Amino acid sequence: MSIFDKSEEQQMLADGVARLLMDTGYPEARNDILSGRKADATATLTDMGFLGATLPESFGGAGLGIADVVPALVENGRLGGLEPVTGPLLAGLALTLLSEGGSLSLPEGVPMALALADAEQPDQLPMVLDADENCALLVATQGDDGQDKLYLVAPGAARVKAYHLPDGRRAADVTLTGADMASAPHVTLAKGSAARLHDMAATLLCADALGAFQTMCDLTRDYLDTREQFGQPLSSHQVLQHALVDAFHEIEHVQSLLHLATQSCATDDDDRLRARSVSALKRMVGQRLRAAGASTIQMHGGIGMTDEYALGHYMKRILVADMLFGSSDRHARRIAEQIKIEAKANPFADLEASLT
Repeated sequence: MSIFDKSEEQQMLADGVARLLMDTGYPEARNDILSGRKADATATLTDMGFLGATLPESFGGAGLGIADVVPALVENGRLGGLEPVTGPLLAGLALTLLSEGGSLSLPEGVPMALALADAEQPDQLPMVLDADENCALLVATQGDDGQDKLYLVAPGAARVKAYHLPDGRRAADVTLTGADMASAPHVTLAKGSAARLHDMAATLLCADALGAFQTMCDLTRDYLDTREQFGQPLSSHQVLQHALVDAFHEIEHVQSLLHLATQSCATDDDDRLRARSVSALKRMVGQRLRAAGASTIQMHGGIGMTDEYALGHYMKRILVADMLFGSSDRHARRIAEQIKIEAKANPFADLEASLT
């Protein structure tokens, strides 16, 4: 079995999420769901147990890890799902990182999302995925002493401004000013958990972007096979064949980096490996996948730019994945910093390896 193969349980979960979204009407019913003319699949995903899949068993969840849900996130992106998926999954993953003996009493029947506080502006939480006024927030903070904490903020305790991201998914700007955080229920997280959760969030969004790009490639291939020019299908032109092959190649590159980032996020053995692998993945999505997505739009001509055509909506998912949890430039700087640290630790490591 290849290291990239999914386990039977992971495949079943991914297939179940995909089937549920298709039964709801995705991807064709996207605009109707976004406008409220058609009900979304949130309730069904909740009943299925997917939104609580990463909650530890002690909190009533299935105790799944990030590696178990990444294939389902790829399917969610492939079908253009708009449901609040990433936020609840991240909240569940945060609860798996509690220090020994830590516990919280979660409100029943209330949706949850995870917010990652910035040390410079701890009271301002911009673009919290899948959050709204009715949502309970788990706020992960990183202390100056390296001691991370997880706070439970009840619905209504913070000021929440909800909106839709460019790709149609929900987010909110949360202001904790005025909320009594000192008396809010909180627990201690394992050291380095806030940074690890940040990398997990970036990885989940990149998994969604990969699924979206797979659909963009499929739409482009079908379009080139169907659209004719001067009596010949566009797919007969060699320059378009090469451009499409290049786009499909990017899927393989992102899959490899996604696998590495997922596995490094799943363990706490090597923080530097996790940082480098996640940053490499984010860099790939923000640079190569964005460029390849633009190429598929160009191959469609004018129709690829219209709001009525699905291609642009999938492209927006890639843009959101690039925008949140660190830009491409920020992650490039993090890779450079890691290389500098490693070089200072042993500047002759590469030379020694080549001589042995």
